[in-house]
Amino acid sequence: MPLPVELIDEVLSHLPSNDEESLRSCSVVAEPWLGPSQSRFFVFVFISPETYQPLLDSISPKNTGLLRHLRSLVYVPQERTHLVASTTT
Repeated sequence: MPLPVELIDEVLSHLPSNDEESLRSCSVVAEPWLGPSQSRFFVFVFISPETYQPLLDSISPKNTGLLRHLRSLVYVPQERTHLVASTTT
């Protein structure tokens, strides 16, 4: 019997907002953990001239479900990490 989504959210809420490794690990625990983990991981996406194409390749066309988690897309003119985890929603 799967855990209720509310319990999964509670567990994930105890992770530090910048703990990308733990969010990645949680996303592969089981299918019900994927969406809640992604919703915390893909809140803010930073793109630059060097990172926009890899980002587009990762979400299109087979992973368009990731877009529903995106809350902020920020363009930065120089290289910067293109995925920043945050739980500030």
